[in-house]
Amino acid sequence: MPSVTIQQEAETPTGWRFSVEVTSRRGGTTAHELTMSFQDYELLCRGARPPSDVATELIERLLSGEIENAPRPLPDRFDAATARRWAVEP
Repeated sequence: MPSVTIQQEAETPTGWRFSVEVTSRRGGTTAHELTMSFQDYELLCRGARPPSDVATELIERLLSGEIENAPRPLPDRFDAATARRWAVEP
């Protein structure tokens, strides 16, 4: 499983922006920007976990292959709402 590292977390007027580094098992890295609104944060964890933990878990799930519609490779920029739609699309 690739490792996911939050490089930077910034709160925005509508949620958070995360700069993320994904390191493959072979050692290659890719950089991504994930945005997550306050609403998506509440839907994903009901405020029970730190936002950076929620972001890390979301990206790990996308990379795990359990979400069939997740694009591979992950886009450079995406938001949690888009990722939720990838999880429910037929």
